[in-house]
Amino acid sequence: MKLKNVKFSNFNLNEFNENVIIIVPALFYNFRFIAKNYFESAINVKINNKLLFCTNQKEMYNFLAKEKMPVCFFKKLKTCNYSNRLEWLEVERFLKTNMVLSIIKNIKCDFITSDADIFFHKNPIPYILKNKKNFDYITISDKRYTNIIHFKLHHSAFITDQEKFGSLNAAFCFWKNNETTKNAFQYASSILNKYPKNNEAGAAQTIFNDLLLKYKKSHNIKIKELHPFLFVNGFTLKNSNEKNYNKRYLTHFNFVSRDLEDINKEIAGKIKLLKDNNLWII
Repeated sequence: MKLKNVKFSNFNLNEFNENVIIIVPALFYNFRFIAKNYFESAINVKINNKLLFCTNQKEMYNFLAKEKMPVCFFKKLKTCNYSNRLEWLEVERFLKTNMVLSIIKNIKCDFITSDADIFFHKNPIPYILKNKKNFDYITISDKRYTNIIHFKLHHSAFITDQEKFGSLNAAFCFWKNNETTKNAFQYASSILNKYPKNNEAGAAQTIFNDLLLKYKKSHNIKIKELHPFLFVNGFTLKNSNEKNYNKRYLTHFNFVSRDLEDINKEIAGKIKLLKDNNLWII
């Protein structure tokens, strides 16, 4: 098989035979060092052989290829001013769904979509695959917990209200690779233009929450949110006393201050948070 207008480095799609692939889509050049840190943490937990980074920027492709990272370059997908957050959001939501859809149409294994602002503490794949039998979609959460007691008092972290999916985070999520999933990504692409341009609501985060709500109802997709103290978001990281990395599988470095005009300030905030937690390893 050969994807049209897609170039690979350090990766052979035809020879990929893992039980799951981790796709990191829509990577831009100003995220290059965060992506490198992500890759090094993946090496440490021995899942780097499951990774595939995706970009539509030639300079980003060249950087990742030089660093011996598995990457594919989508030559003809749209570009923008990647320093402006509003422009980036508008393009990013389109790129994510299209890049992922292109890959999953050409593989048979299940897949995880992931952002690069994640640090792996332990291999999360066995934990996730244990739940594969009972769930179609397994994802991290944006719920805001400060301690284990708070979490135990609010078991809605494991989706009890089927009408409320606003807490699902698209930054790290497992999907069963089937026709329903592929149709879901097609649907995501089709609704992108319904959001106003240059609107935070148009981010992939909102798209995926809306998508899952629709497909939960129409296709009976079974959804699981991952344990918020094993798969930690930025709010819990900054506001919780639970710092035991031995139990944690990954940390998502979101909930960082944003500047709609300059995404580089947000990137600097993520790097600072990684460094403050001794997780900047490049």
